[in-house]
Amino acid sequence: MNHLRELLTVVAFSVLTAFAASRLPDLESDHAFERWIDPTTPSARLYEEFRENFPSDQFILASVTHDPPFDPSHFDLLVDAVSRIEELEGVARVSSLPTLFRDVFGSEDVADLAAEVSSAPFYDRLLISDDRRTLGIFVHLSSATGAAERARVVREVRTVLEKAGVADAALVGPSVLNAAIDEVSDRELRASLPTAALLSTLALLVLFGALRPVLIALACSAVTVIGTLALGDLLGWKLSMISTALAPLIWVLSLSGSTHLLASYRRLRATRPREEAIRHAVVEVARPCSLAAATTAIGLLSLTASGFRPIREFGVLAGAGLMLGVIVTFGLGRSMLALVDTTPASRLDLGVGRAAGRLAAASARHRWLTLAVAGVAIAAGTSALPLLSADSNPLRFLGPTERVIADYHHALEALTGLSPLEVLIDEVGGVDDLVQQPHLDELAARLASEPGVAKVVSPMDVLRKMNQWHHDLEADRYILPTADRVEDVLANADPLFAAELASMHNAEAGKARLTALVTPLESSDFLALAERFQDHIIAGGLVGRAHPTGTVLQLVRSQGELVRSQLRSLGVALVLVFMSIAVGLRSLRMTLLSLAPNLVPVVWVFASMALAGIPLDPGTVMVAGIALGIAVDDSVHLLTAVRRARLRGVRPLEAVRSSAEALGPALCITTFAVVAGMAALLGSAFVPIHYFAVLTTAAMLVALLADLTLLPALLRGYTPRPRVR
Repeated sequence: MNHLRELLTVVAFSVLTAFAASRLPDLESDHAFERWIDPTTPSARLYEEFRENFPSDQFILASVTHDPPFDPSHFDLLVDAVSRIEELEGVARVSSLPTLFRDVFGSEDVADLAAEVSSAPFYDRLLISDDRRTLGIFVHLSSATGAAERARVVREVRTVLEKAGVADAALVGPSVLNAAIDEVSDRELRASLPTAALLSTLALLVLFGALRPVLIALACSAVTVIGTLALGDLLGWKLSMISTALAPLIWVLSLSGSTHLLASYRRLRATRPREEAIRHAVVEVARPCSLAAATTAIGLLSLTASGFRPIREFGVLAGAGLMLGVIVTFGLGRSMLALVDTTPASRLDLGVGRAAGRLAAASARHRWLTLAVAGVAIAAGTSALPLLSADSNPLRFLGPTERVIADYHHALEALTGLSPLEVLIDEVGGVDDLVQQPHLDELAARLASEPGVAKVVSPMDVLRKMNQWHHDLEADRYILPTADRVEDVLANADPLFAAELASMHNAEAGKARLTALVTPLESSDFLALAERFQDHIIAGGLVGRAHPTGTVLQLVRSQGELVRSQLRSLGVALVLVFMSIAVGLRSLRMTLLSLAPNLVPVVWVFASMALAGIPLDPGTVMVAGIALGIAVDDSVHLLTAVRRARLRGVRPLEAVRSSAEALGPALCITTFAVVAGMAALLGSAFVPIHYFAVLTTAAMLVALLADLTLLPALLRGYTPRPRVR
């Protein structure tokens, strides 16, 4: 045995891994909602037009409860806090009663401010609650502010309020929710891989019953994960919220190849010399391991059919990681095995193998009963599929213990809706034209009457308030100014109200916006609301001039398209995976026999979601493709072994039994190591990842059961055709 060659191989992998590891500190994450929006759609282009004409619809709302709310000392603290927030980089402006008190009332008499607030409904359910105990501070962010900068602003706003003695302020809004998801995802990313490594290591130690094979398997997985993440950095990609599962997934899946190699070697080592055992183990598992990795990679690469960059990047990196795992297994793993001998198969290995052989033989012996039970299971799973729903609510992404969830409930109960649904209106002319378009007021009233809409903010309301100020706050002057009085009202308007009007009406472009603040809804309900908005636009005679838009609407539409695209890509994956099996095994009949056992886990993943009420969302929609790829792994190994046995003339029942007995330890060790590793994600505070782990774990167990029962029953009648040389 050439120990120098094996040693050089280990050194080469070590050097490459050290280089790859040096790239990991540069790997960035970006969990911005904008990354989940397909920029090529007409609605995305409309939203881009909206952003070109108006300030960003990204905001932070600080909900502050104090009794009495107009306490002078309390207001002094809030005025100071607002002034500091306005100085933060990335903040465009602040809308709040403390701002009004400072800029318009000169911070002199809070009682005058209280009287002004009560004089008209302008501030209600926006800057002050109906019970007059909670104030809202709207921090509007700059359009040029990116996700990382918005997260920074959220942290700095919270710090300013805490230093001002308002530590209990509830911070909400799209930017706050995005920052919270960012924080949770990064926390989960740091914790998930070590936990997955620990749990899978414990499982391997129990199942292998020896330390050396476990160390070889762990070394192969570690090198694969580091190489995969480094590839993402070299490509300039950023980790997304869904990438929390990437490192643990690559870790546990890359254990498969090394586990099969080690299990085969340990079985052969009991009767053969070390070098011969290594050589025969490589020959025995190289093709099925490569084919299994390829089919799993295809299942993952099917995600590239998505129109959404984070999903495409996840699919490419995960698929590349699987193929890298094959190279590492038969390069580094083989060399380590040559340098560090391991013990032969243990009693546990042999016991697991015999149990798997008996189960497979019993299933094959009673094939019609097995097929009947499997048919009932597939039919039952299929019957549950109509209950499956596609929906997404970003608030559901986080667990109930996260602070932002409690803050959202508080702000919703006290103040207003927090999901902005914008309406972009064209051809409104200047302000003098704006006041002569009553259909805009009618549209705003129609939108405000919709269930779930807490408040509609329009430029008409700002003009009413400006007109009231122009007439010394007379209550009956909260009306639109006449066209001939608009110039006087604008000329004498306070800069604070002029800025508010400019944020709602672009006079130069002749465009206006209506902002409906909506309570959090499921995506289907939010889309239904947007459709009803369109109906109101038609009824108001504004067809072609008014269009619903906004960040939240784009996100909801994109997530719906994401689910549809992933279901389409699953169909593509089915075709490509089974084509790969046919090419790899060079047998159409064996490929057809493998269909049912590999569709069972997919059907039951969807059925479990339907029965448990788990909707399809950006996290769970990926599970089916991944489950398909994983399920094929065990099938490929068993199909290859049975084919080899039958070509040697072994009878069908004995071929099934002996193949299952030989592969049983590797199949079970791989499955339970993956299950143990995925258990690291079960406690995730990021709900889509929690469901991802639950469903992937269930798919693995169902796949193992199907491969040891249904597949043997189908293979009993298989007779291979001799190859023509």
